[in-house]
Amino acid sequence: MSVDFGMVTIPAHYRQIPNMDFDALLPHLRTRIFHDEWNVPETWPGEITALVNDVMYATPTLIDRLPNLKVISFAGTGVWDRVDVAYATRRGIAVCNVPGWGNDTIAEFTFALLLALARKLFAADAVARRPEWKVEECYGVQLRGKTIGLIGLETAASGSPKSPKASASGCSAIRAARTRRAGPGPGSSSFRSTNSCGAPTFSACTRCSRTRRAA
Repeated sequence: MSVDFGMVTIPAHYRQIPNMDFDALLPHLRTRIFHDEWNVPETWPGEITALVNDVMYATPTLIDRLPNLKVISFAGTGVWDRVDVAYATRRGIAVCNVPGWGNDTIAEFTFALLLALARKLFAADAVARRPEWKVEECYGVQLRGKTIGLIGLETAASGSPKSPKASASGCSAIRAARTRRAGPGPGSSSFRSTNSCGAPTFSACTRCSRTRRAA
């Protein structure tokens, strides 16, 4: 027999995600309501025991409006960016996150931006739309043989998906962070501390925020 843990409030924009099955994701929270994260409500039902947040910041003021709150679940990795963890802890509220969320997506988008910059993709697009053809405006930089610096890899999971993408383009990769984590993942990138890392040919910032490790 399933146990009902109370009422959960979920970001309203999650209802627009295709094939989102709330019954499968939250079988123990059958009573669900939705909140607008862009226009945070002033008042909340007192029965809420679980809060899922995405772009909304769970401040002490917001937390105090939910007297029966037991769990805050941030739908991302850098939980300190969106939840006052210290205050929630003092209130006895468990705080959860999603370690490694978006690793592949962020890696792919980062590499897409790097390719667009190196190969002058936007300039080439503009040239292709004009009557006159000026190929000299499209000259870019070949990635093969270059070194890519991956900055801000505080967790091994954040860095591991990017090295294979660099290797596939004939690049080597340097991972730079304040502290060393687990050994290199797929793609065999080397580690340097941010204090000793030399200048790479290209650099890519991956979650270079003020967040502490939330895994």
